[in-house]
Amino acid sequence: MFAAKLTGPLLLGLLLVSGCASFNASRQDKIYQEVLYLTTREDTGKSDPGERFAGERGKTRYGAAMVAIDPEPVLSAFSVAQTNRLMQRPQLPRRQALQKIQPLQKDAFMEAIGRYSMDREVPEDILIFIHGYKRSFADSVENAARLRYQLAFPGPAIAFSWPSTDSVSGYLADVENLDWSVPALRDLIEGMGERFPHTRLHLVAHSLGNRALLQLLAELLQNDQEADRLPIGQLVLIAPDFDRDIFMRDVAPELHRLPFRKTLYVSSEDFPLMASGKVFQYPRLGDSRELPPIIKGVETIDVSDAINVFNGHGYYEANRATIEDLYFLIRENKPAHERPGLIQVETDEGPYWRLQPVM
Repeated sequence: MFAAKLTGPLLLGLLLVSGCASFNASRQDKIYQEVLYLTTREDTGKSDPGERFAGERGKTRYGAAMVAIDPEPVLSAFSVAQTNRLMQRPQLPRRQALQKIQPLQKDAFMEAIGRYSMDREVPEDILIFIHGYKRSFADSVENAARLRYQLAFPGPAIAFSWPSTDSVSGYLADVENLDWSVPALRDLIEGMGERFPHTRLHLVAHSLGNRALLQLLAELLQNDQEADRLPIGQLVLIAPDFDRDIFMRDVAPELHRLPFRKTLYVSSEDFPLMASGKVFQYPRLGDSRELPPIIKGVETIDVSDAINVFNGHGYYEANRATIEDLYFLIRENKPAHERPGLIQVETDEGPYWRLQPVM
């Protein structure tokens, strides 16, 4: 494959330049979509919402954000703007995607989640998105808003925005800042479980953000009662930037014990993950140039056939086939063998699925 021809220095350059690059459309017609956020970034106090939270560590803060989304090109047949429950469309829209934020106290944040319920006391589903490397605060809430729009997700979407440095030289600092933020993510998920015990929590992590989610998984595996108590619906690991060998040794053997669906998306065309493998000298979990990881209790989806060089890492928001597969997974709770566009591949270690491009 083309990816196999890239050398170490070029791969490292791709990692530094692209980070967890997101898709940007060019149309000016906008759809306004709100998301909630929890951030562990330093509060700068600046009035510009895009500069309000920095890449340094800070106190845990909560709020809501309004994001302007480009509706074209259409990347999902299911994309529908969802009703905004907390914030009004701005009268004088900003040119940037992030329009405004509304800081909230923790209790008000929890109450705001309840406003998304329709004919129920609490929302039926909540989406929590954990971003990857080299993402600003604005990037993180924009990614979550676009995901909510593309999945036509009716419940609240929450961006967990940890202090990424948003710089090409900050990769290793990002790793430590994410580790530092794990307790805040744990508190968020546990708080959701206590406040909304009958609501399904869908946890979606991209790239380096998977590191935090995998640390929480390791903790859950040590406490079966805690795992049973949390109302997790789907756990989705997209392009995980995590040591594959450590995962297969320490986490994978026990994952089947967790009582919720676990899905892993991988690719052989993911240049930033190849670069990360060069940095750490060992392959990443989301890199499928070797046989995709086969894990008991986990459905592995190899998207290599469906993506291209331009969306090889951010395919969760820039590739139609992947977005629509996420729709069937999260919105319709379908296992891999029932989702269109997936071809099952049998191996000596067990099956995995290859995602086919949308024609």
